[in-house]
Amino acid sequence: MNLSDVFDSSKPHRCPVMHPDPLTCPCASCEMARQSAASKAALDRATTRNFAPTGASMPVNKASSEPAAPKETSREKVERQRRERFQEQEENWQKTQANEPRYAAHRNKIAADRKAKEQNNRIYVGEEREFPGAILSPMPASRMGMNDAVGKRALPSDLLGASFANQPVSAEVVALQVSSLSAVTQKEVRESGELVFTGMQYQYAHGTVGTIQVIDTFAGEQPDKNTSQMAYWVAQGKYLDIPKHPDPHRDHLYVFTPNFSGCSFVVDDWDDDRIRVYHVEGGKEDKQYNDVQEHGNNLIKYMSFRDYGFYQQGDTMIKNITGFAFMRYNTDTRNWEIHYQKQEHAPSISQPMTSAKSLFSSEKHTAKVMASKESRVVETGTIVIKR
Repeated sequence: MNLSDVFDSSKPHRCPVMHPDPLTCPCASCEMARQSAASKAALDRATTRNFAPTGASMPVNKASSEPAAPKETSREKVERQRRERFQEQEENWQKTQANEPRYAAHRNKIAADRKAKEQNNRIYVGEEREFPGAILSPMPASRMGMNDAVGKRALPSDLLGASFANQPVSAEVVALQVSSLSAVTQKEVRESGELVFTGMQYQYAHGTVGTIQVIDTFAGEQPDKNTSQMAYWVAQGKYLDIPKHPDPHRDHLYVFTPNFSGCSFVVDDWDDDRIRVYHVEGGKEDKQYNDVQEHGNNLIKYMSFRDYGFYQQGDTMIKNITGFAFMRYNTDTRNWEIHYQKQEHAPSISQPMTSAKSLFSSEKHTAKVMASKESRVVETGTIVIKR
């Protein structure tokens, strides 16, 4: 059957079933004729679209009526780049000048903050440690002399209680012990750390003096629980980080350190959990503290030579030179405290000896004490480390 005959109404209809309209006839012949005619029409449209002349779908570029720009020479390019760089530098300079007041204010703030921090983290040095017009403590009427002394053991904290106001206390025996200590204990004594201490009260002709001494547990020495306790030790010229709020069941509640005769006892708020305690040597304040860059959360408090090295007598300021200090944690107020003695004609201990206990005799302790009848504690004081 010819497709054109099927769809051309002017020609006789050749439908097998003789339907009057081949476009709606349901017979298979008319259906196939319609599909074939639709496919041919689609193919004709695609062919027309794909093979249309280029000029029909593309715009025509008209020749520019403007003359072409002359090509830039190498010399002109170099000159142009030079001008552009100069212009860029000029613009940057103008921006800098416009922002200079803001930059200057920022620099000044940084300098001011640094200066304030340095002032906050600074302790007395040189002449600042002195009181103008102070005089040295007069020589005692009773000359300093060597005295034999007999000692008895005591708990260190007992020497630092009620008797602290009138009985001088010293840590100088620790220095005398160093050469005889085990290597591990020696390192703790020289570098700072945690040690076991015992107390000793020496009786001599003019009175008594208390001392703290190291128990060398690393050498096998056995501490007596009635006369021994653990404490932190800060060596001279060193520092130690300790708990800000120690647990009495785990940490220590005392800090011991060598005697003072120009040194400072300094405490920094190191971080949320710790404080840093320094024994700064006299004459080395800048090197050991003031010039140190890192101070955690800054200086809290400190005991200087001005605190323990002078006392007032009438209108006269007396320079007594020597002091003893320790730190104790107050479990009621939850603060560390520096406790110190101002000592005049301070007794000096040498040749401490202990004879071992035997079947026929008890343990004996002897020493030599250089002292005067006028050796005494002038005053005591407390500095609270609030944190």
